[in-house]
Formats: sequence, C-alpha cells, structure tokens
Amino acid sequence: MRGGCLVSIAVGFIGAVIGVWLARNLGLPALLVLDVGGEDFPVLWSIMGSALFVAVVSLLARNR
Repeated sequence: MRGGCLVSIAVGFIGAVIGVWLARNLGLPALLVLDVGGEDFPVLWSIMGSALFVAVVSLLARNR
C-alpha cells in the first residue's frame, strides 16, 4: 500500500476500530486489555482488525 506515515496511522486506527467493533458484536472475550482513559481497550482485536483491514484494502487496490 502506498502512502506515508499519516496513511499508515489512519489505516491502523480504522482497522483497530473495526477489530474492536467486530469482537464486541460477535461476543468475543477481550484479550490483552489495556486501560485507556478508564475504558478497556482490547489490543489483540485491534491488531487483528488492522491486519484484516489492510488485507481488504490491498485486495481492492490490486484489482485497479
């Protein structure tokens, strides 16, 4: 994927949000939880969501 530092940060952030959202909607347990501002943040699902989002974006970009 082309881009720079800001694109990488944006893709990672969007993927993290997607991963946490999917895990909560599927009722998956929170793994590797960090406390961020009084809220639980599941690190594992954030990483998985980011990887999934990058894979989807790569597949879509390859077809162009």
